[in-house]
Amino acid sequence: MTDYVAFAEMPLEEDELMDAARQATGLNDFGDDWFMAPFGVLLKSLREEADLNQGGHIGQTMQMVTLLSQRLATVDCFRRHPEIHDQEVNVAAAIVGLPRTGSTMMHRLLASNPEFTATYWWEAKFPAPFPGDEKGQPV
Repeated sequence: MTDYVAFAEMPLEEDELMDAARQATGLNDFGDDWFMAPFGVLLKSLREEADLNQGGHIGQTMQMVTLLSQRLATVDCFRRHPEIHDQEVNVAAAIVGLPRTGSTMMHRLLASNPEFTATYWWEAKFPAPFPGDEKGQPV
């Protein structure tokens, strides 16, 4: 769904946003529902405290549908490829920082070392494979 009018008219309510994500992906399983309580708190805050104008409402609605769509895609990927759970992941460092403190520069500095790997922005934004992606054969 990329129709801004539809996003402008969609309420920031769990059911409507989840239905939009299901429609956008064709998937239904959100996995463990642990996220529903904090998701509800976030949406309540957006509705009652954020004082969003129409552009802000559209942007937040799009963001919520995108995040829910990514959750659906990630849960589906784990369902189709349970071997992912068997992969060992060793993390040498996690870089966390407030805006404008140099954390991005530190990330880029460490990522420039060929002995390290780093998460790219698009990998964090879209953790599940895109539809049609096959291992070793990106679309």
